[in-house]
Amino acid sequence: MPYNVPETTTSRVLAVLKYLREKTSADSDIRQEDICRYLEEQFGWKVKRQTVATYLSDMSCEHFNIGITCKEQKGNIKKYRYKGILSDAQLSLIADIVCSSAFLDTKTAHQMLEGIKGYMSDSRKLDFPDVNSYIRPKMLNRNCLDNIKQIHAAIRNNRKIEFYYTNMGIDKKLYYYTKYSDTKALLHKVWVDEKTDTAKDSTTIIEQSELAFTPRPLIASPYKLIWDSSKCYLVAGIIRGDKFSIVNYRVDRMMDIRLCGGEIDEDEGVPEQYLRYIPTDNEFFDNSTGALDTERFLKSTFKMFTSDSGRTTDITFRAHENIAKSIVDRFGYDTVFVKDKDDDSHFTFRISLQTSKPFWGWLAQFKHDDLHIVSPKSAKDEYKKHLMDILDSYE
Repeated sequence: MPYNVPETTTSRVLAVLKYLREKTSADSDIRQEDICRYLEEQFGWKVKRQTVATYLSDMSCEHFNIGITCKEQKGNIKKYRYKGILSDAQLSLIADIVCSSAFLDTKTAHQMLEGIKGYMSDSRKLDFPDVNSYIRPKMLNRNCLDNIKQIHAAIRNNRKIEFYYTNMGIDKKLYYYTKYSDTKALLHKVWVDEKTDTAKDSTTIIEQSELAFTPRPLIASPYKLIWDSSKCYLVAGIIRGDKFSIVNYRVDRMMDIRLCGGEIDEDEGVPEQYLRYIPTDNEFFDNSTGALDTERFLKSTFKMFTSDSGRTTDITFRAHENIAKSIVDRFGYDTVFVKDKDDDSHFTFRISLQTSKPFWGWLAQFKHDDLHIVSPKSAKDEYKKHLMDILDSYE
């Protein structure tokens, strides 16, 4: 049964464009009579071939650049194709990236995939990837895309940002503190409900005296967003005490991002204290560009977790709560934490992994109280040998 759509010039043009987008691809063409038949069957419109030819000719004009091309064959027969701004293969690649991204939660990934589908032909949609076919960690912060938007705005306008950086407790919830009053603070928690896969958050008023610090946002000069292992990081400059440092922040761990100084009329000038900067005497300052040499910085801080052998060992660790998020980042959200019976700040977990020099290097960054091997003895002995070999080389 034909659609009940009023027949106007605009509706006919839109119907033709819809048909071309859905029925053609880089490997298939459509003739004018095919489109005439479609318009009559789907909408009840009897449109002449010459009218359709006029629509197609206008659409294929290079000035509009909407992805429609015309191919002339023998006998003055014209065939048209909607190739799109991106090919189906390119769109499929983008869809695969969306599916495998650890940065996007499942709901956002589904929404993006539906948007990408709208640019593909019907025949290619059959091979479209399914987000549920990919191994994906749970994304606790559902404001990641908004974070990226804010950071891009800051970089574009050469502005500093302020934000709160979260930690993770043994309960696997992200948390951070903000000021509530002179004597009280707010504890914010963010997590994902296991059953409904929906974002949850809570706030609790606590006494400021319970904290060893005064809650305040971090202030940083944002330089560049980078992707590593399907996660997004912000490379930024920050002052700690009187020392300037360049650090990486996981964008999904950042909360309440704001431009320093708020909304400012750019025509009146931005006060210098709100402008981002990097000291010219910093070792990563690039004199030729007057900016951060991002590639050189990343090479100096990048840590690769690899293995030298194909054998795995079941290793039990004991860890402190303050590195819970590092454990989740390295081994996954499904890692089982077992809280110590006599010490609420420590927990144990067990991992089956391939021991190697890169792994020992990763382990060596933690103090013994923060993370150490409980068993087996063979793993402890191998780690001690690795450390002793390093110490002996400095004699």
